[in-house]
Amino acid sequence: MLRDGALSIMSYTLYWTVAFSLYAASYNSDATPAALRTNPMFKLYCYVLAGRGIVTYFVWFVINAPQLVTTQWLHFAQDGRIDMNISAQLNASLQSDLLEYTVRGMLRAIHESDAVPRPRMSVESTESRSSLRLTSTFAQLRAHFDLKADDFATSFEEATKPSISEGASGAFMFFSKDMRFIVKSMVEGEARFLAKIAPLYRDHMVAYPHTKLTRFFGCFKITLHGNKFYFVVMENLFANAPEIHHRYDIKGSWTCPNLAGPHEPNVVLKDDDLHHRLRLGAEEGRALLEQLQHDSVFLRDQGIMDYSLLIGVVDVQYKVDKSDAGVQNPHLCDSISGPGLYYVGVIDILQTWNWRKRMERWAKVWLRRKDPRGLSAMEPYPYQVRFTAKLRDLIATDEYAAASSSADTKHLQPLFAHNRSLEMVRSSSRPLPQIVKTRSTPHQHPRAAPPTDDPAVWL
Repeated sequence: MLRDGALSIMSYTLYWTVAFSLYAASYNSDATPAALRTNPMFKLYCYVLAGRGIVTYFVWFVINAPQLVTTQWLHFAQDGRIDMNISAQLNASLQSDLLEYTVRGMLRAIHESDAVPRPRMSVESTESRSSLRLTSTFAQLRAHFDLKADDFATSFEEATKPSISEGASGAFMFFSKDMRFIVKSMVEGEARFLAKIAPLYRDHMVAYPHTKLTRFFGCFKITLHGNKFYFVVMENLFANAPEIHHRYDIKGSWTCPNLAGPHEPNVVLKDDDLHHRLRLGAEEGRALLEQLQHDSVFLRDQGIMDYSLLIGVVDVQYKVDKSDAGVQNPHLCDSISGPGLYYVGVIDILQTWNWRKRMERWAKVWLRRKDPRGLSAMEPYPYQVRFTAKLRDLIATDEYAAASSSADTKHLQPLFAHNRSLEMVRSSSRPLPQIVKTRSTPHQHPRAAPPTDDPAVWL
């Protein structure tokens, strides 16, 4: 509703701005009515004023018949934050059906695509060809990462309760029971774009084994109650991590780059909330920065922007053995805590520089008077340059920083010489996920079954 209201306001504001501009251009207090009738600007103003009903029809058409709109610049009214059919107002019954059939269709597609002989490729339908190519591409990726269909079946015997993601996309998502995989909703444009770049994405993932890009393992289309839903299954960056205490979403932008107020452990923080550099060591820092450079160049070449570096920080606590300190000092602390483990990955890698992003940038620059250099809505090339510049500032790679970091803690080393106690800092505010049965087992999908090439199951 809010999105539809915003569309109406923007449309009528633009219409009346154009109408007023034409009237101002044709206005002449000394002109006679006969002279006005021959004035071309005044004629154009009259035509625009008489055509006000076209704006009403335009708004109705975009809101009520988005499936008929195929041009990209009108598509923003449909995709918005989340697919209209899977918004937060879904009732529990529909959520349960969507969860069950998504898992069932996903497992069926994975089993069937893994059973397809790789050289096979002779079908007449263009849509079927695309489906086979895409499933074959992701099957190759799963094989590269040593993932089998039975691994998915075991992980998705149970799943977490569906939720709305906390990011800007507001996507419908859920986790497998072991938190290893994430299934996230997509709009059709994102699914088609992923299908387009899938072969190049596969080549990049294979060529760079230490890539930090999100690992996609499948893209699926489910038809439920006459509605089409698009999903992608990906690896959870924090699957094997202990409790994550801080999460940062780093883009390199500086317009609204931080959150106000106190921060909770499960809140994703922004650029300016990260006040310290990542000190990984000179060699490790350079290797990470070089890999992120390769990843960002790949995204730039595909016309992708608005991606970010997700950083998960695990705080650790070192117990101090005061008996090893030599001179007894009443001011010695009992423990030292701080960042001990980092988990990093590049996320949100399917956003292209489309008309919606162009309009977003125009509105923020010209209407809200934001700094154009600090916006997240930016063309792929300058976005990549700014992103890598932010990473160079964030990741300590110089010898001085590494030596300085070592010197700062050198006087503490005797305290830890005979005390290897290292504990994870615990937090009581982390909610436990709600697990629900999916009623989908590997026995429902025999591996020997021939593929059906059903476009309702996979993209």
